[in-house]
Amino acid sequence: EFIQFAKERSNILQSAIKENLTLLYSLAAFYEGSQFVKREEFHEFVAHQLYLNPEILTLEWIPRIQDSDRSRFEALARAEGAAHFQIKERNSESEIIPAAPRKEYFPITYVEPLESHQSLLGFDYGFEPFRRERLERARDQNEPVIIPIEKALTGRGLHAHEHGVQAVIPVYKNGFSHDSLADRRANLQGFVSFFFTVGKFVENAIEPLSPAGVHFDLYDISLTKKQHLYTHVSRLKKGEGSSFEKDKKLSIKNGLLWTTELDFTGIKWQIEFSPSAEFVRIHRPW
Repeated sequence: EFIQFAKERSNILQSAIKENLTLLYSLAAFYEGSQFVKREEFHEFVAHQLYLNPEILTLEWIPRIQDSDRSRFEALARAEGAAHFQIKERNSESEIIPAAPRKEYFPITYVEPLESHQSLLGFDYGFEPFRRERLERARDQNEPVIIPIEKALTGRGLHAHEHGVQAVIPVYKNGFSHDSLADRRANLQGFVSFFFTVGKFVENAIEPLSPAGVHFDLYDISLTKKQHLYTHVSRLKKGEGSSFEKDKKLSIKNGLLWTTELDFTGIKWQIEFSPSAEFVRIHRPW
């Protein structure tokens, strides 16, 4: 029965990711069906979606900008209402500076909610090799890519103990082919993206489920080093002297851990489930 409850939670997390990606696909389709999307139109399209999906901290439009178009693009963004807009990057001292000249840029041009994230405007996702490689993978394969994000790179108000995830989907020029690899590289218009905190995503996803006395640890195993992302402690009333740490140690001792993996494009998560002491008490066969 414990494994049944664990599988139920694993499946709902997988489904929640797919639902969020469906939202991103709809935003990509909105762009691919338009000649030009104004800032106000972007706001109107995503505002209700952000309300319905509170785990998503930001939705973003990230166009592809050639170096030859940089000055004109920056002037257009300022004229559209983003005062002092410029394409920027972070240097080795973590200072925000104007982006160094390069062939092309991928700056955050629209972001919602705007009021609390204006500092992100102009930040070039193309300056970091790791993130640029993920963008190129999404472009070449025409599929979403999920990127683990460190707190220092977000500018989204993450607390020190929180981890974030970014998903991007490529958008190609309206009316141009993207059937072949060459077409996709030539006709890329940009990317739509969302960012969420792992903890809020997990808790919102499993909130509809009745508490069952199941704990779990979530890890990112897609990187070189296994990284702990989040711990969900059962919402079931705890017995006296019970704690997550004690429960997990007892589960390991008694061989009651159950582990599974969630595999998304660009990221792989591992979940370690363990029963709480209250679960063991309730389901004791005597």
